[in-house]
Parts: sequence; structure tokens; C-alpha cells
Amino acid sequence: MGGIVRERVTYQGVPCKRGHDGLRFKGGHCCSCRRAYERVRDRTRWQRRRVDPFRFRKWSAWRLANIDRERARGRAGAAIRKARSLASGGVYTYHDIISLFAMQEGRCAAFWCRAELKNSYHVDHITALARGGSNDPSNLQLLCPSCNTSKADDSMFDFYLRVVGRRKLVG
Repeated sequence: MGGIVRERVTYQGVPCKRGHDGLRFKGGHCCSCRRAYERVRDRTRWQRRRVDPFRFRKWSAWRLANIDRERARGRAGAAIRKARSLASGGVYTYHDIISLFAMQEGRCAAFWCRAELKNSYHVDHITALARGGSNDPSNLQLLCPSCNTSKADDSMFDFYLRVVGRRKLVG
């Protein structure tokens, strides 16, 4: 159930058509009506699960059988939402990720790492969104989780210099 976030709520002073107070979300929806709608929606979802548990189990089994596809779809959706919030252009889809995976032959894009991306990989922006990059497929690469978390928002060149410098100090 969604709670009221005060930053997104404005007081308009005029009650809604059902007579609730003047608190409205920025989209214009009455807060009380929205909460009531969410309560009903959650209750009906729960009832559907109880009435037809086979349907829910069938969906869960399908999701487990296609977990890689679901993860890739989730990654694409998360990156699209982030790009929208940062107002950067471009959109990529599940099929773009699959073609990237094939182009990179299932290996990390960092040439000094080249780890296999069997179970886990991160979709990385070559030029980070935080540094003005786009969400276009030409600005994407697949990295292993350790390379992507180490890279942060650096360019690949800066990341390479940092990794090679660290190796020289160690070795």
C-alpha cells in the first residue's frame, strides 16, 4: 500500500468530487481516493492468488525457467527509468542486450578481465549517464559485476589506468 510522500503532495484547498480534503498528488489525484484505490487493488490481487493458486504457480515456474530473460528485461527497464530521470536520450531493449552478449561472445568487455558472463552481468554505459552519456545501444557494454562496480562512472580508459596502476603497485 502506498503512503503519502509529502514532497509530491500539494494542497489545493478545493475538495475532490467525493468530498475529501484538498491534498492532491502532483498529477492531480486526491490522496484519499488514491489510498482507497490502492487498498482495493491490493485486496483483489491477493484474492486472485487465493482463488487461482495454479495460475500463480504456473507464472512462477515460467519465471524460473526464463530467469535470464526476466533479469535482462528488468535491467533494461531499470536503465530506461534512470535515463528518463536524468533526461538523457536513447532507449535500449532486451534484444539489444542479447545482441551485445553475442557480439562480446559472452565475455566481459574489459579486455584485461574477459570473464565469462554465464550467470551474472551488468549493463554498463561506456560514457556514464552521470557524465552526459546516453542510453543508446551504441553507448552500452556488458561487464562482469566486479568490473562494473570498480569502474563506477569512469571512462574505460581511466578505469584501465587505475587497474593497471594498481597491478603495478601490487606486482
